[in-house]
Amino acid sequence: MKRISKLTQIILCAVLLFSAVPSQAMENGQQDIVSSITTMLFDTIGDQDHPKIALACTTALTLGYELYRKSKDPMLLFAVRHLGKTRLITLLLKLGADVNAKDNDGRTPLMRAAWYGHTKVIPILINANADVNASDNNGWTALMEAAAYDRTECAQILINAGANVKAKNKNGGTTLMWAAVNDLTEVAQTLINAGADVNASDNNDGTALMAAAANGRTKVTPILINAGAEVNAKESEGFTALMYAAASGCTEVAQTLINAGADVNALDNNGVTALMVAARKNSLSSVKTLIFYGADPTITNNVGGTAYDLTENEHIKQMLQDPQGYMQQHPEEFEPIYDKECKYKLDQLYKKQNIACALRNREIGRSKLSH
Repeated sequence: MKRISKLTQIILCAVLLFSAVPSQAMENGQQDIVSSITTMLFDTIGDQDHPKIALACTTALTLGYELYRKSKDPMLLFAVRHLGKTRLITLLLKLGADVNAKDNDGRTPLMRAAWYGHTKVIPILINANADVNASDNNGWTALMEAAAYDRTECAQILINAGANVKAKNKNGGTTLMWAAVNDLTEVAQTLINAGADVNASDNNDGTALMAAAANGRTKVTPILINAGAEVNAKESEGFTALMYAAASGCTEVAQTLINAGADVNALDNNGVTALMVAARKNSLSSVKTLIFYGADPTITNNVGGTAYDLTENEHIKQMLQDPQGYMQQHPEEFEPIYDKECKYKLDQLYKKQNIACALRNREIGRSKLSH
């Protein structure tokens, strides 16, 4: 969306406010409403420059009103989308603007506020009884908008107000899946802490972990695994998270999944393995990683093809003919994988030692208390 100039903002404020005020109220001279509008316009400009106010009001019926009319948005939604000013929103609500009005796509002011990250506007709308679980024409909620656009603070406000962290859109997608797609660790952890189901599946049986793997999301993948995500779950075609990682070419995600127990030789509905996926993609790094962890190149799919048959890369073909021999002859090619594996094992060892120390210290503390 193009950034709206300061003067255009003033004009739009004038349009929305003067459009919202009932004509009879203006005729009856309700100075409190008129005064509120004028004060708000002063605040928008930053000073009390009367010529600019006059310009804003006179130009409102031309440029400003035309922009508002063409948008076809409900008044409050238009204000949230283009301006996001708390005083304007508050005044429009006082003047009777519908807090749950929807545009042609079914989006409400609250959804727009979450989308644009208007953290100060969201509480105003919620306090005016905005429906935090309203959904648009595609089943998207305000919380999903916040997750998709990395609005952690907005997501937390919505969750505190009762937003459903387990809601699904028309494709069965959850808020957590969108956080996974975009590698949004803070949003993902916030959702998990609020009770989001890490193993919820969409209409194709896809999960948040699969979404993270398919997009090579290295940060959110371990968060999902630590929260109990099933690493060997399969979607409707039999694809696993590891197969998606192989397709994306992200070896770091692949290693994380394997270390969490992913089956390197799992088959999809067509008998395809993660190694076959990597070979078909001609992803040398993925093939190396999978071979290092014991992927079997002799497995055949439903039509009798092997990983060797699916690749066009001569280097990969050479590797697949004799994986063990290749690793022995070219150990330097596997050093980065080995180094990551060693680091992982050391990290796990340190975690176990820290847990053991914590348990031992707790027992010592209990022993002292008993004496």
